Amino acid sequence: MDALRTRRIRLLLPVAALAAAGCGLFDRETDKRVSDLLREEQPLVTRSQAPAKGPLPPLPIPEKPAAPVVPLPSPTEAAVLPPSATTTPQVSAPGPVQPVAAEVRSLGADAPTTRVKVMATVGDTIITDDEVSLLMKQRANEYMMLKGDERDKKEREVYRDSLRMLVERELVITEFVSKVKKVKPAALEELWEQAGRMADNSLREMRKGYRAKKLETEADFAKELDAQGLPYKPFRRQVERAMMVDLFLGPMLREKNGTPTVADVHKYYLEHQADYRTGDTVKYLDLFVSTGRFKSEAEAKKYADDLFKQAVGGADFVALVKQHGHGDSPLRDGLGVGEKRGEIQPAALEEPVFTIKPGNISGVIPTETGFHILKVTERQVAGVRPFDEKMQTDIRNRLMQQMAKAERDKFVAELWRKIPVTVVEQ
Repeated sequence: MDALRTRRIRLLLPVAALAAAGCGLFDRETDKRVSDLLREEQPLVTRSQAPAKGPLPPLPIPEKPAAPVVPLPSPTEAAVLPPSATTTPQVSAPGPVQPVAAEVRSLGADAPTTRVKVMATVGDTIITDDEVSLLMKQRANEYMMLKGDERDKKEREVYRDSLRMLVERELVITEFVSKVKKVKPAALEELWEQAGRMADNSLREMRKGYRAKKLETEADFAKELDAQGLPYKPFRRQVERAMMVDLFLGPMLREKNGTPTVADVHKYYLEHQADYRTGDTVKYLDLFVSTGRFKSEAEAKKYADDLFKQAVGGADFVALVKQHGHGDSPLRDGLGVGEKRGEIQPAALEEPVFTIKPGNISGVIPTETGFHILKVTERQVAGVRPFDEKMQTDIRNRLMQQMAKAERDKFVAELWRKIPVTVVEQ
């Protein structure tokens, strides 16, 4: 059961990160509109070069905070966190600290009294325990397979980290809203509508990941999320607010960082050779004809020869496997078993499969149980991956991500100093 839950939760992991930061889903036209809107405002970010080697620096926090340090809490009342752990690491939250009650009552005209447990405030925005727990559940694979004290410790760590992520998300939104109100207040509603549309598109893409369950409607998806303890409306709100963050940070970071040069990319490649070493691997399709299905081995060989002629003649190889192949390869869309030396099954196929060039088809290969026809789809020779176009693109994207993260961390650190933040001490 735990393993099943882990597989389900993994489908939601991209939204866990997306719920706290930008997700890079907006086109250049949207980038330009936001940039033009904020042109009169000077961003707090300045260009900095991410380190070419080693881990990124930690999020900078002022050495002399403007207010007393408030520890991020461990949720003593949250059902997901057992009360057994007794220590909580201290995390600084610099900025003007305002008093806040741990519980807030909200009364509608004819509505019953509801209570929310406040974990933090960012300006006028409240972050509740329910919001933190929702984000925490999306990271359940980080702790759900652990046991005892180890699980307790990890759960508290994930809770505190989730709270911090939400605080930083709201810091960015607060700054964005403030800037838009100064420049063009009427545009704010349009920006929220844009974020909402992008959130709906993102959720539709997530729904496609549940192919086995055939979640055809939003209501079906909402039921599936509810079954995992992720109420749909709060979940969608997380995604929408993440989109709003990206509307602000995306254009700004891309404009500040630019694109790494070929020299930058090549330098990174030379300094990280160990990261790009690969083993001898192959991916292939296997069309198997079993002699047990025929009156004689000669009859099976004739059948295999006919399939071979069709394959080299241009017939769809996967279709041939599904329509005429035996064994279990049709269940894998023809994919052969094993990718590395010593893993190929049956073992008699290892030598020929590693000699075939990608895109080529083998002859009819006899084995103890029948005949195999192989088609190699990918081949990776042991050694360092070449500095080809794909490698350059991968490195360039990695460098851009590092640079964007460094700039984002600087920007958010400045917002911690600028915007009043309170974290409720439990």
